[in-house]
Amino acid sequence: MKKICILLLICSTSLFSSDFAKDKKDYYVHGQPLNDSLKFINIYMCFISNGLIKEVGKVGGLTNKGPYKVLTDSTLCSQDFAQRADISGAGSAQGSDESGNVQSSSYNTAVFDVKKDGTGPWTAQIWSETNHGSTDPIFLPTKFFYDYSISRVPCNFIAEEFRNPGVNCSKYGNLKLEYTYWPSVDNWPTIQPAFTGLGVDKKDITVGLGQIEIKDTTINYKAHAGANTYNLKLIGDSNDTNIAKGIFERFVYIGPGNPVWSVGYMFYADRNKTKNFYCKKYKYANILLYKFPVPTVPEAFQNLSAPAYDFLTAENKWGPKEVQDWQTYFPGSPISNATSHWRDNVIPSNAFEFDEVCYSSKPEDALRLVTEYGLYDDTTGERINLSNMPHTISATASGANEFPNGKMYLWASEYGVYVPHRYRGYFTPEVTTWKNLSPTATFTERSKDYTLKQNFIHVDKISVSYIALNDVHKNNIRMWHNDQHWDTQFKNLGFCGLDSTDKDGNACTYYQEYDGYYDKNLETDGNNATKGGFVFTGGLICNAGPCQSTAVNIQFENSEWLTTMIAGTAPHTYVRHGHFWNHDSRSNLIVSENAFQNPDSNTSTNGIRIEKNEYIPIQDLPNNLYCLERCLSPERLNTTYDNLITIGTQIAADNDQSWEKTSIAGDTNRDPLDQPYFDVGPYIKSTEVNGSGQLEYDRDNNGTPEWTRDNAVGTWQDGIRADQVIRYSEDDSGVITTTGSTGAAIASTVLSFDSDNVTKLNQIKDMYALLNGSRVKNDQHNQIMNSASWGFWNGPLVDATGLAQSECSDNYSVYDSSDADEYDYRPGWTQGQNQKSAGTRYCVSKFWEGKVTTWYNIRVTAQPNYDLIDPTTGKAKIFDRPKNLDFVVPTNQLDDAGNNLYPEEARGQKLRLTYGGIGSRMQGVPTKYIDFTSGLPWDGDPDRIMYLRGVDEFEIHAGAQVTETLNGVTTTYKLKPLRGHAYLKQISKNDALALIGSGATEIPYDSSITIDDKSILRDISPNGTAENSIGTMPTSIINNGNPCVVDGILNVVDAACAIN
Repeated sequence: MKKICILLLICSTSLFSSDFAKDKKDYYVHGQPLNDSLKFINIYMCFISNGLIKEVGKVGGLTNKGPYKVLTDSTLCSQDFAQRADISGAGSAQGSDESGNVQSSSYNTAVFDVKKDGTGPWTAQIWSETNHGSTDPIFLPTKFFYDYSISRVPCNFIAEEFRNPGVNCSKYGNLKLEYTYWPSVDNWPTIQPAFTGLGVDKKDITVGLGQIEIKDTTINYKAHAGANTYNLKLIGDSNDTNIAKGIFERFVYIGPGNPVWSVGYMFYADRNKTKNFYCKKYKYANILLYKFPVPTVPEAFQNLSAPAYDFLTAENKWGPKEVQDWQTYFPGSPISNATSHWRDNVIPSNAFEFDEVCYSSKPEDALRLVTEYGLYDDTTGERINLSNMPHTISATASGANEFPNGKMYLWASEYGVYVPHRYRGYFTPEVTTWKNLSPTATFTERSKDYTLKQNFIHVDKISVSYIALNDVHKNNIRMWHNDQHWDTQFKNLGFCGLDSTDKDGNACTYYQEYDGYYDKNLETDGNNATKGGFVFTGGLICNAGPCQSTAVNIQFENSEWLTTMIAGTAPHTYVRHGHFWNHDSRSNLIVSENAFQNPDSNTSTNGIRIEKNEYIPIQDLPNNLYCLERCLSPERLNTTYDNLITIGTQIAADNDQSWEKTSIAGDTNRDPLDQPYFDVGPYIKSTEVNGSGQLEYDRDNNGTPEWTRDNAVGTWQDGIRADQVIRYSEDDSGVITTTGSTGAAIASTVLSFDSDNVTKLNQIKDMYALLNGSRVKNDQHNQIMNSASWGFWNGPLVDATGLAQSECSDNYSVYDSSDADEYDYRPGWTQGQNQKSAGTRYCVSKFWEGKVTTWYNIRVTAQPNYDLIDPTTGKAKIFDRPKNLDFVVPTNQLDDAGNNLYPEEARGQKLRLTYGGIGSRMQGVPTKYIDFTSGLPWDGDPDRIMYLRGVDEFEIHAGAQVTETLNGVTTTYKLKPLRGHAYLKQISKNDALALIGSGATEIPYDSSITIDDKSILRDISPNGTAENSIGTMPTSIINNGNPCVVDGILNVVDAACAIN
């Protein structure tokens, strides 16, 4: 269980901490309702902690300065406690809009008025507005009012050297937080239909209350806060400071048509390092009644003579009534006793429900996923961050609006700025000024007047490099085997064949995929000179859910691959490339014959090809670019989207139309739209076939084809003449233009949408819904594209060097047999077009062969994005890119007990990690799926998919060294895990009793502890009494209403925000 002291994040700002030595590890434990009850306390306290400034030496620095504004990323506190069932990165300050496109975070605004009078408590009154403009039923637009005080801190949060009689601390501290919340809009039931009929269809009315009170050794949480209701009473044992007992209630909503429940559990926890466990036991259940009679239920099903009830009254404290006998209100219900019904019916039928259950809370027993590592200077221990990190920007909205204080807040990063639909009508691109709100920005940076320039272009740079096969030592490798042509060779290598027999004809189990690793030290034939090879330990069945693995043992050296995986007839034999997936680097691993022969070589001839893909600003493109395939035509692109939007709008308004049918009832097919590309690429064009539609092969140019091929249009045929190459240019202004090809020149045209399409695209709120299912032709390979809701990719673009690298091989004898210095014959062209005198010929195959080392991919996106234009340069602002770090898993790092800290199969493994700065997840750490209830891999039971979670295969331990190599200079850093998720290991009740000792036969819960009565709750909003209310939000705010604190960091630029 998460340490109880972690509750007080207001105090966990590490008043005396510093970088590597003092940065604390903090894991949130999932799957535990008790911890969920603490989670919401954590989130509230985290919000207040950030508002009070969380930086070392600055906490509470604006006390008695007057009301000040605070901005807090809506994900900043909640993401640390968010349960994740996937194994992708966490920690991004980005979300998604209605269409699933990347967007900025939502920034919650608040005004803090922090005071302290002499030796009295530290107090804060807070007015906050969250989720403004949200239409998400989970994140409703809400106003909060907080009244907070603290007079004593937890001793756990004071370093040992500072603990003395002069420090006022206790076990849990001494504080009180009361809150009230209102709808900030009048359409909550529209956003969340579950609220229909409850009377919450008005804004600025009180709908919920809560109170958190901590008194030295007790913690009380009482709330009427819907799904956030986890009432709690925790009491620390007066005789043993490691023991805590109590009771908690959790809010359970089973689904539409079912009542809402409040379920109570007793708990017992012992944090003694030699014991470290906790148990919980079901005690009671109540059904929660918010309104009676229920407006949405037919009267015939209700007992209208039962007492009426309305939770929206001061008398009822804006909270529900707890009911045991549901039949009193609904005579047809089978529930006459809620406590018994839950015990007898719900617990036995739900794997997550227990009458009594115990868990180990020892860190070494937990399954973990680290969401944030800290990066530090290897010598000084100073924390390392990216100097030019993404940041918040703000502007004043134009015209009448309901944004808090008329402000708009967006997130700017290397990927640009996404503007949610709700903001688009309230600013003018390239005119409205935006300010950098990063609290660590310099005065010069904060003074800049940024603008936003609409940009529909996304650019990636792809660079090719090579690594040695031995560089993937101990990397997790996956191989797919379903190739009939090579089935015999795979059998001879040790795999089961497609016919479920081995090389000797014995029955075996065939698997399409195998899991294993590469071992540079593998030696199976007694010849140390040929050591190195692959080891596959699991045969995979990948159907619904994660793959299931069955143990196998298949090993082969590189030399065995070279002598076994051969095809052809001598002397024209060849060795099959090894095609693998590197699970650790999440990349393809294509091993050539030369790579198998020379596993230590990283040359282009012998190494394994690695493609590095990085986002770059348009201005970083070379001035002149050349395209050989899938070359976007501005004219065709605009025609395509004009038609897409027109048809999509028609389909949305007519149930008889779809993207496949112009009439569903009439079964009338709709043709795909024409492609948005120039008619250029490695394929046969319609102009290259004869009148009968046949492709003619006339190599001797005598006018009579040797043979013909039907249905050739659109099929692969490499070769693009110089006069066909499409030219693009970028003049450092962020605008890409094209003049077509020299053989079919056009007037210079901007590669983007025209003004009519820009207007239409800006008006579309949900691009995915409008264009999902659309079909657009790609004449190359006669493909149909379904990506219009996202946009269209251009083919690879190269500069002059890349174009030269893509020249076709000229070692053929086609028309002149005296010398092999011609390009290969290309059907569909005349002799003049085929000959070298027609000009240089280029081949797309040169990209696959590794001849082209750098190219650029461009995507024209349908959803508008924006560049943050720096007024100093007139160009898009440049942000720091993540650091690429190399980490070799230690082979002999031991813990205090002498156990190796890393699993045997990982030792010596080389990983490429990616560090995106403070608050981001480190990419590249191996992960796996497990059933968190058992700690084992998934057993294939589809009913247990809900219990699968992504966890790290191992944790990189504090102090582990990593290196970064830039321009030939290598820098060493060290890592430390800081935040993450954990899942506890279940233990038996007998195991827990043994840990208690002294012959205990029952867990010593305290059944006398009860949840506080709702009478303790107060409405502190302006709707409350004069005695209770903190009043309306102040209008006189220091720093002219501009933020003094952003995400817990003090604004050090504006003098008005200087700390006391």
